[in-house]
Amino acid sequence: MTKTRLTWLDPETSTKLRQRSDWKALAIFLSQTLLCTLWFLGETVDYSLPFNIVFSLSSGFIIGQLFVIGHDACHQALAKHRWVNEWIGRLCFLPALHSYSLWNLEHNINHHHHTNIKSLDPSWSPLSKDEFDNLPRSRQWLERIYRSIWGPGLYYMNEVWMKKLCLPISAEARSKWRHYLPDSILVVAVLVLQPILLLIVGDFLAPSKSWWELLLLSWIIPFLSWNWFMGNVVYLHHTHPCISWFASDPPFALAERQILMSTHVVFPPLIDSLLYNIMAQNAHHLKPAIPFYNLGEAQGKLETSNPGHVLTYHWTPLEHLRITQTCKLYDFDRHCWTDFNGRPTASTRLAQSVSGNGDHITMLNVY
Repeated sequence: MTKTRLTWLDPETSTKLRQRSDWKALAIFLSQTLLCTLWFLGETVDYSLPFNIVFSLSSGFIIGQLFVIGHDACHQALAKHRWVNEWIGRLCFLPALHSYSLWNLEHNINHHHHTNIKSLDPSWSPLSKDEFDNLPRSRQWLERIYRSIWGPGLYYMNEVWMKKLCLPISAEARSKWRHYLPDSILVVAVLVLQPILLLIVGDFLAPSKSWWELLLLSWIIPFLSWNWFMGNVVYLHHTHPCISWFASDPPFALAERQILMSTHVVFPPLIDSLLYNIMAQNAHHLKPAIPFYNLGEAQGKLETSNPGHVLTYHWTPLEHLRITQTCKLYDFDRHCWTDFNGRPTASTRLAQSVSGNGDHITMLNVY
């Protein structure tokens, strides 16, 4: 077994990549807001129903772009001043009906500090065979749907958004519910007023359409499309046959875990740029303060300096399907993925390292 020392960036390059600007942040936010407005027009304008449906189905991607901007703002990685980040973040989260402060709790604190630790990381923690067997039959079938190629959107909407990111009802949020209440009130207000406003504007743009057509095209389908987009993005970030999960604190330092337990899912360059580099998760997890427009460069440097230790793969529909077919349940003792019958389907990199087939990871330099 060889020892490998993971490395990061020199201090000068790291400082350069973390540079932020209030004006640049506002320009990015306003341009994306304009794009969202144009997409809403495409959903509702009185042209043809197939034309409207194309815009409606693809609007989840546009909402997702706006959300990535808010995600950076919540990490204080978009604008120079905190108050600018906070207000841009809040506004960017509203079309997705997400509370800014609850996202900060669940994502910035719980997810980033406890990456791939079961019950502490709120995103896609896998069940063990015993846990699955102890579920009611109806919940077992729901878990089968969640872990299928069709399930990530339903999982995100049911298990993440409804339970953790709208109202302060999760166990972590209830103790300080007063702190999270203002953002939740804002989200509920938008939830009530948004469809009314969309109906009023939609009726002006397309008076021939019925109210249910307008509501379906401009609100229901876009929100479902957004959840499908977000569910798949979050799923692919930390789910892969080589990626380990842990029942308790893992045998790696936090910085090491950010590299080893995240993925870089490579899309064609145009799609990567349209995704605002959100799939470069290793670099983002290691340094959340790097804005998305510098994340591609940071990811490239990370992969170059740590060959063989950054999990990178090219997305294809078949590869996505292979991952969902392999990663059903997790054996936390043997560190392998299993099917719903408990039969091993893939041995993670940690299991390979423990058995002597991989490298032993030592300390990491982080600047």
